[in-house]
Amino acid sequence: MGFASALSQYYFPHVLGVGYEATDDALKGLIPFGFLILLLIAKVIATAITLGSGFGGGVFSPSLYVGAMTGGAFGFVVAAAFPDLASSPSLYAMVGMGAVAAPVLGAPISTVLMMFELIGDFSITVAAMIAIAVASIVTHQFFGRSFFASQLLRQGISLKGGRARQVLLNIRARHIMGDDFRTIMEGSSISDIRQLLRTAPHDHFFVADAEGRYVGKISFADIPDVAFDTNVDTFINARDAARKVTIIEGDDNLERALFLMDAAGENHLPVVDNAQDLGVIGILHHNRALREYNKALLSAHAEEHDER
Repeated sequence: MGFASALSQYYFPHVLGVGYEATDDALKGLIPFGFLILLLIAKVIATAITLGSGFGGGVFSPSLYVGAMTGGAFGFVVAAAFPDLASSPSLYAMVGMGAVAAPVLGAPISTVLMMFELIGDFSITVAAMIAIAVASIVTHQFFGRSFFASQLLRQGISLKGGRARQVLLNIRARHIMGDDFRTIMEGSSISDIRQLLRTAPHDHFFVADAEGRYVGKISFADIPDVAFDTNVDTFINARDAARKVTIIEGDDNLERALFLMDAAGENHLPVVDNAQDLGVIGILHHNRALREYNKALLSAHAEEHDER
């Protein structure tokens, strides 16, 4: 792949670097139609190989380059087809530059303003605005997001929902869970459960099997009829009384954890290391989760406004 990239750059040195010189020539209409097509193909190949191989390099400058070459080539075609109606290829190169850059950046309005400042002609800016709008809509319909947003998403960073959602995604359940939980073996009798209810920090605790795997949850509300009936002590054990509730994995983010709590209607859920082993490592309380979320939001706000 590196050899292919080097080969394309050897025959077309115009694709090396950010390509401002070649882009400027296209904007001035100094590059012939055939060479525009060749440079376009060579730049796309070189950029794809560079990004795919993990080499350093961005996509903003290549997007300007590709847009200018595409727009310039389109200008030559339109001029040949409609010589009396078409503008110069350089103007099409400007419009094409904005139409490619906007979906890459995911910032169509900023791109329109940038194009207006660059061109300084309102009529051409309107054409650029239409091209940018069409390109952005098509990109959204086919891919759902800009190229920059896709790159961030692959790294686990989502721009959807803004800063508040990003805070939710960055907090893991294992970092905010509590250790104030009790566990009882599945074979324990009602009398054992009754004793644990007297000493447990909360009116609920978890049931585990002989291998320490999560079985269910017991709270006083689950056993009101037998909690004080000693006649059933030998007939019902912890597994019988346990209620299966949703579990949260330690690496689940806070957004998922809160969703699971709301869906289950529970204010306290067990946190397990992973869904395969089911070993309980903590408990997540709804009020604590919201408190940690609020704390993280305030911290992010202070950092953003340099109020630390």
